Amino acid sequence: MARVGEWGFKALEYTPDQIRKMEESVRIRKAAEPVELIRLVKALKKELSREVVVELPQPLKLKITNEIVERLKTLRPKANVTEQRG
Repeated sequence: MARVGEWGFKALEYTPDQIRKMEESVRIRKAAEPVELIRLVKALKKELSREVVVELPQPLKLKITNEIVERLKTLRPKANVTEQRG
């Protein structure tokens, strides 16, 4: 049954049996939560969200750049993906 509260909102009244069933439902849902899994997922998200920036030495950057340029020069203009991967 609904009644209007002091601020004009409708408030529902529940029987003791309905309240007991709601409380039991909440308890069952809480007990069924995979708490350890949730904790591990949160920890993993936190770990993966950290940015790890590795600065390559200039000679290594230059070597990689040159290798890429040479590789691109050897590709046919319309090379397919398989040919590009070599």
